[in-house]
Amino acid sequence: MRAHIFSTCGMYTGCARRDTQLSRTGWCRECGERVQVDEHGSCQNGHGAECLDAVQEAVPVQSGFGVGDMPRELQQFNWGAFTLPLFWALAYGAWPIVSLWLLSLAVPLLLASMAGVDGAAPPLSTIVGIAIVAEVLSGIVRLWAGLNGNRTAWQRERRRLELSESVEPRFTVERFEGRQRTWARFGWPVLVAAAFGTAYVNAAAWAQYDLSLAGAAEPFVWLTAQILLGLWLASKARQEFAESTA
Repeated sequence: MRAHIFSTCGMYTGCARRDTQLSRTGWCRECGERVQVDEHGSCQNGHGAECLDAVQEAVPVQSGFGVGDMPRELQQFNWGAFTLPLFWALAYGAWPIVSLWLLSLAVPLLLASMAGVDGAAPPLSTIVGIAIVAEVLSGIVRLWAGLNGNRTAWQRERRRLELSESVEPRFTVERFEGRQRTWARFGWPVLVAAAFGTAYVNAAAWAQYDLSLAGAAEPFVWLTAQILLGLWLASKARQEFAESTA
């Protein structure tokens, strides 16, 4: 398995694994060559600091996204995928998320079409039931995307790289992480605006049952529940990451 490394200017500088890349190098008299130096001042082969000369900071390197195993720092909750699951999945070719999101949209539409097949207004219980199904399904997909988005995108990119040795990573891990912060910054306003839009539609649709206030409040209740679950999953992911690097 290849593991290309990028320099800070974006060019390839060699082959290594990002999770084993150290920040300093030095000349080891025992090894007879320049080696990587760990945080304790020892060489990569275990010789102590007394064997090292000319220790200096190594050239910063960045690994290609999708090369080898997914690094631990990407095993985090992705708020960009949570807030904009369909658009995020289309951008990164995360087709399982695309399929799940489309399914979460299709099921409520199918139920609504079945409920109104005779042209009469459906009973209140049916309206509430369809709304609950729609919110639960979308919430499940959002949470799944946030929890598994990074891994799904990584696996898709790794399969692309494995198809041909001449194909190179499209971006670095660090660039991917920066893009996720941008996705989240744009995603939160869109998610809140969508909640207000849903509240307006619900209030108008439920007015015939004198439940316009309940219709307006329902999207925010479910959105709050999804965010709270997302925060809990994100905290669990951070805790696992901290334990794995301790």
